[in-house]
Amino acid sequence: SQIAQLETLRIPFVYRKYFDFDSLSAMRALRERIRQDWLRRATARNGIDTTHNIKLGDGGIREVEFVVQLTQLIRGGRMPSLQQRNLLAALRKQVAAGVVAPEIAKQLEAAYIFLRRTEHMLQYREDEQTHLLPHDPQQRDNLALAMGMTPDEFESALATHRAFVNQTFREAFRIAGMGETDGDNGSPRESREHRAGRSNEAVGDATSHHHNSQGGSTTAPDYADLSDQIQQQFGEHANMLNQRVESMLDSHRIRSLSTTSRKRLDALLPAAMSAATKTDYPEQTAIRLLDLIEQIAQRSAYLALLAEYPETLARVSRIVGSSPWASQYLRQFPLLLDSLIEWRSLMAAPDFTQLAQHLHQEMNACVLPGGQPDVEQQMNLMRDQQRQISFQLLAQDLAGELSVEKLADQLSALADMLLAETIHRVWPLVQPKKLQHESPALSRFAVIAYGKLGGKELGYASDLDLVFLYDDPRSDAAEIYARLVQRMSSWLSTMTSSGRLYEIDLRLRPDGDAGVLATSVDAFAQYQMSHAWAWEHQAITRARFAAGDAQVGARFEVIRRKVLLMPRDPARLKQEVRAMRARIGAGHPNHSGNFDLKHDRGGMVDVEFTIQYLVLCHAAAQPELLDNLGNIALLRLAAQAQLIPAPLAERCADAYRLFRKTQHALRLQGAEKARIAPDQFLPQRQAVSALWNLVIGDSE
Repeated sequence: SQIAQLETLRIPFVYRKYFDFDSLSAMRALRERIRQDWLRRATARNGIDTTHNIKLGDGGIREVEFVVQLTQLIRGGRMPSLQQRNLLAALRKQVAAGVVAPEIAKQLEAAYIFLRRTEHMLQYREDEQTHLLPHDPQQRDNLALAMGMTPDEFESALATHRAFVNQTFREAFRIAGMGETDGDNGSPRESREHRAGRSNEAVGDATSHHHNSQGGSTTAPDYADLSDQIQQQFGEHANMLNQRVESMLDSHRIRSLSTTSRKRLDALLPAAMSAATKTDYPEQTAIRLLDLIEQIAQRSAYLALLAEYPETLARVSRIVGSSPWASQYLRQFPLLLDSLIEWRSLMAAPDFTQLAQHLHQEMNACVLPGGQPDVEQQMNLMRDQQRQISFQLLAQDLAGELSVEKLADQLSALADMLLAETIHRVWPLVQPKKLQHESPALSRFAVIAYGKLGGKELGYASDLDLVFLYDDPRSDAAEIYARLVQRMSSWLSTMTSSGRLYEIDLRLRPDGDAGVLATSVDAFAQYQMSHAWAWEHQAITRARFAAGDAQVGARFEVIRRKVLLMPRDPARLKQEVRAMRARIGAGHPNHSGNFDLKHDRGGMVDVEFTIQYLVLCHAAAQPELLDNLGNIALLRLAAQAQLIPAPLAERCADAYRLFRKTQHALRLQGAEKARIAPDQFLPQRQAVSALWNLVIGDSE
């Protein structure tokens, strides 16, 4: 019990989720102190040079330890698998987590083992605690022989290993993702960002203010220089910005800052205003930066991050200046600011296979002292991962690197990955005790995605429309899988300290809110073939297997295709589609006078309903329509099958693509509803209306 209590204190103290840049500065200083301390000792010992000490000297054991432990401290708070006591185990976990390159780790491990063996041989021969290589050539030769090597082989291996270790030590912060390579002189060369941060700290010192004994500000500093800067940079908008600055500085959140935090704030504000002027919308960007700074001010580490990394501040400025939604996202999840340091990694395409492996590994490492899974930590880890990847995609989106379609594919793949991991974690918590010896993978259960996730049109804040199926003959299967769905729903939608993973909607299951949470595959098939409404068959056109048992998913796909191949009366189907379209319109009234891209006539819903009608009515004769390929691809296939004119299909595909792109852009600008001026996109709306009238019409 006491050990467990100690661990609950030790782990969050050593491995911090919100990395402390004071600690980073301390580790930079520690790296230099390691060198200076040894130089002083060497000088005091009659000039013994650093090449003879295999522990403290250049390229020695301590430098290996520093490199590995630095990465542990920086990453371990968010990657529990890195929280290893054994150095080589920690290094291997860093490779598995993708934070250290395998070739670097392989050479570091070989060097560490070689240096340790050399140390052991020295101490065995001298019979004392020593780390000094002998000066005498004969003794060096004897050491080489003890290592099972010729003298030349030993000296060559020693030089190679130590040179690599020393170079890696110089690059430790770059390898850990926190800075640049040091120069050849061996002293820590601060990155451009870090030097600028030190300069900013000097500015902060020059403008420092009085604080009371509790560390809070008692008098406001003189911000005349900042006010003058704003006046010069923003002209007619300066008064508004100065008022916002004064309001922020007068807030309780800012007035209660510690001396260190206030100095960082004083240094950051002028830099933030200058960064805003380099964006397309300087005034809006400046306001959003001030909002963000006020939000994060209580976490001094983030003030230090922006003060010490001007390039990161510039990236933040571009992101918040591009989108108020993105600005709000950063304010809500400031943990994401760290990822802006490594811009190249942020702009890389996510590898979801690798991400899934890493997430699985980190989830396995989330354990309580007694060995049980730490469910709260696991839930937070998944939420942090979802935020991180979403923000990575957001940065690429705002930089113009992703189309709306590609973005939706990536967000859908992310959701699929997290759903699969959720099943793996929740199943052991609900399976009967008599089956707990079985693998969690033996759950005969599948998650079926409907709606935006089913059609791979997911947005940043989309809900997940889910249906849960199982194929298990046991008499208590219904109860077991109902518990599984309940736990999954809680796992996904519970608000934790890291937020909520997803909002989920289960109303598309058989019988809706009145239906069971998990449905057997046979019951689902019977319901779809005999009892489902036409709108439920419309919905299943864009449903797909998302996660779980692939065999259950394959059975669902067989059922889906049978449903789509059912014979239907075209006239009756048109009537039912019209009725559902009218219900959708009534549920989303628009009294604004503007055009609603999704719900108004001539908009996205008309395209989607027309395609669903074509699939349900013609898939038996045109089986190429069965695949869930997306609306634009299905329009093209319908034209190839001569169900609709090819020119009209192309115009409607272009219109749908334009509507989605505009809807996405409006949401990034914070619009609650995707509406445009009444005279916008008239040719595109007319094309969609023509398609609707040709295929379905508003009357017989």
